[in-house]
Amino acid sequence: LGGIANLALELVGYEKEMQKAMEYVFGSTIICDTPEIAKAIAFDKLIRNRTVTLDGDTYDPAGTLTGGSKNSLGVLLSKLEELASAQCSLEKKETQLGEVLAQLANFQRQGSARKTLLAEMDIKGHALKLCE
Repeated sequence: LGGIANLALELVGYEKEMQKAMEYVFGSTIICDTPEIAKAIAFDKLIRNRTVTLDGDTYDPAGTLTGGSKNSLGVLLSKLEELASAQCSLEKKETQLGEVLAQLANFQRQGSARKTLLAEMDIKGHALKLCE
């Protein structure tokens, strides 16, 4: 037939701790690029897995067929991609925040050391005046 078919789990990115949830959501669902491939896989006597086309049409070995216009799998895949992107962005922002907090702590240490030096200068200045 010629075409592409992949397990849905292989097509989405997710954190390791999300694996069980992703396996529950996608199970053994196979994403196919054409309806012909999707039908052939879903109804093959040796395979019999649920398939979904890139258009969102779902083929179920139980015999049901649903149209892509109302199927939420495409929306779910899109939301998962948005989530992965947001997580990546969050990680970058957290790294930047850590760097800023480290700089702030360094400035606070420098400010404290400056105050200590100024206090010591005042004490030595007073001692010098007393010696005169």
